[in-house]
Amino acid sequence: MDYQQAVLGSVLLDPKKIHHVKRILTIEDFTNLNKEIYESMIYFANLNYDVDILVIHNNIVNKRQGNILKNEINPDKELISYINHLTDLPILLSSLCTYIYNVKEESLKR
Repeated sequence: MDYQQAVLGSVLLDPKKIHHVKRILTIEDFTNLNKEIYESMIYFANLNYDVDILVIHNNIVNKRQGNILKNEINPDKELISYINHLTDLPILLSSLCTYIYNVKEESLKR
């Protein structure tokens, strides 16, 4: 488990935590698929929507396919499996501040 995954998993377990996270971490603090997931979380947080695995999956797939306003989803089993995996990590919500700090530190080193 890495700290980016821990932050994302924490938000999936408690969607209200995104408001705390987004005050400190930017999309640029994340890498690769984690960056896409966090960007999706921020998008929905700014609309005052809670996020879950399906919402994030559909948003990322639509964005990749250029179908932002469509509801046509071609399931990406690897993506949904990865997002689901984030909720299975040994995460302590009480450690979220530590996870955030470490993501920021890692980002500053890049």
